Amino acid sequence: IRLVLGRHAAASVEAVGADIIVNRGLIPDTGKGAGFTLPMRSVTLTDSKIRLLGRPVDGLPDTFSTISLSRVYLEEEGGGFVYGAEGALKDGPSFDLSGGFSADMKEASVKGGVKGFDIAPFKPRLTQMCACSPPDGVIDARFSLNYAAPAIDLTVEEFSFAAQGFSIKGGLNFSGNKDLAGRFKAEVSSTPIPFKDLKDALPIRLMPDGLASAIKALDPVGGAITIEGLSATGVLERGGKGGLSVREGPMAVTATLDKLRFRYARLLREVSELSGR
Repeated sequence: IRLVLGRHAAASVEAVGADIIVNRGLIPDTGKGAGFTLPMRSVTLTDSKIRLLGRPVDGLPDTFSTISLSRVYLEEEGGGFVYGAEGALKDGPSFDLSGGFSADMKEASVKGGVKGFDIAPFKPRLTQMCACSPPDGVIDARFSLNYAAPAIDLTVEEFSFAAQGFSIKGGLNFSGNKDLAGRFKAEVSSTPIPFKDLKDALPIRLMPDGLASAIKALDPVGGAITIEGLSATGVLERGGKGGLSVREGPMAVTATLDKLRFRYARLLREVSELSGR
């Protein structure tokens, strides 16, 4: 009974082969700024799983309804908590995480990775966020994130995206706030990407008006582009309508064009067999 009431009932809990069912319909909304209280000093689960029932979480597909855990732990340390987890989602990616956070949730850190993350269930949300239509594919990544309200430091050390017929790899550094306004640096390279897939995946909403207008006027028909190297540095700003824009960013790109064919709004005829570097 003390455990259910959230009072200290045990020094620690260890479970092997646990099947934990969480009914999201019974989880109260505690409001922003609520602290975190652990009713014991440590929790460790091994070879267990968590099943989420009840109302769905906005934006999360059914893949997140069952989490299989080879090991997970949460322990009090100083004025906060440390944690770690290794496991996989239902029919989804495997992951490993470790880090810590303060009891008031104003400081947090996490490092880890994800392997086999399918973006298909998230395409509607991604399209809405950046006015782009990314192709179906799978992401593998290693990353670290440090948060000390309101500042965020994010590093994506290794990133790869494997789609049907091509792949992209790169890295990212971002320093800013929780609204994603701040400075960034990114590097990208790829295998040959179908021209149409590349155009559809470009985040037009983040581009300067002139460049965005020119890209919208393109109608790809065929061909492919290989990004040998792309590096970009700039500032992300939150606009008056809540959207993000990029400014003062030098960008360098080397790419190989292989027999591009496209129509352009200001040209009477189709451009074809455009190749070069």
